Amino acid sequence: MNLPTRLILPCLILLVYFPLFAQVNNARIEQYALAVPADSCRDISTLAHYLTAPYATELDQISSLFAWISHNIDYDDLAYKQDNRRLNRSPEEVLKRGKGVCLGYAQLFCAMCDSVGLGCRIIEGYSKGTFTARPELKVPDHTWNSVQIDSKWHLLDVTWGASYVQQGNAFSTKADLAYFLTPPETFILDHLPGDPSWQLLDCPVPADIFKTSAAAIRKYLANSSPPCFNYQDSIKQQLGLPFRQQRIAFYQNTYNFNPTPENKKQLGQGYLDLNGELADIAEALQNDNQLDSLTSIHEKMIETFRTASLYTKLFDWQIGLFANTLINRAVAISRTLSDSKSTSQYVNRLETMQQLLEEAINLVDQLKPSLLQLQQNSQAIEYLEWVEEQLKVYRK
Repeated sequence: MNLPTRLILPCLILLVYFPLFAQVNNARIEQYALAVPADSCRDISTLAHYLTAPYATELDQISSLFAWISHNIDYDDLAYKQDNRRLNRSPEEVLKRGKGVCLGYAQLFCAMCDSVGLGCRIIEGYSKGTFTARPELKVPDHTWNSVQIDSKWHLLDVTWGASYVQQGNAFSTKADLAYFLTPPETFILDHLPGDPSWQLLDCPVPADIFKTSAAAIRKYLANSSPPCFNYQDSIKQQLGLPFRQQRIAFYQNTYNFNPTPENKKQLGQGYLDLNGELADIAEALQNDNQLDSLTSIHEKMIETFRTASLYTKLFDWQIGLFANTLINRAVAISRTLSDSKSTSQYVNRLETMQQLLEEAINLVDQLKPSLLQLQQNSQAIEYLEWVEEQLKVYRK
């Protein structure tokens, strides 16, 4: 007879049992979670409300959600082996397929929390397979959650909580509480958030210490003298931002905390993601002919493109969009020339147009020529020539 051994999967690492914050995920809650009827699993909201309906406390509600996911969502080993290819593009797809990688688990858990009004955040960070592992920490490689119970944030990892146990050639699943509401000083032994605020420690453990061993982490915590900083205020400030700004704040904090080339690139991508959202807004404003608001969005897009290019290399299509935004901004300024109240103001506006058009032309020159880009460049050059002629006249 083979002794039970734990199946080690990526993001589903060998677990070591710790003293728990509380044995809240008790047999009664677990049994209820396992007995959910099929018609209550048709969508996230219906399922989450069914799981939490019997319970008055946030603690029991979160426990019920954790138990259901732990028992019913399988780790998608195939997706992980295929370069982390995301078969699930939404928490709804994770629920439908019943499979996911660590990001899918975390997204589904938060989606269920959100649908019943429970506070939840998706945390990206670094993980260790063992307490003595020495990870490179190039870029966050794992995802878990922080949940809010009675206005206080706690940590859990539902992926590692979905524990697979092997008995011969068969595998079964059971909820593992070692990573459910784990104390921060224990969670940090093998989970390092990219943003140190989400360690939920008064004195965050540095990346270089995390790289070493659990013993070194414990020693650092024992010798630190809190408070080093107020993580609660940092989290509150971050959560007050719009979603895309939250992501940028997270990536900025991650890069500041662990300034690797990969984290630098990720920060740049965060700005580009924001730009994609701004581009959609700009298109809608242009269709509605809301030119004043469109001008403001173009200015934000230009600033965001410039910042992104400091951290990551732009693709050709992104460079083209950047150049087009610069040209559109110059065109918008040209419409205000007749409203200039003085020659000085008129010249200042022309000079701004000149700078924007020169920047656009320099960007287009970086690209492989295409018909659209050649037309874009030709229009910008022609427009720039007109601006320069105007400057010659009004600078006299």
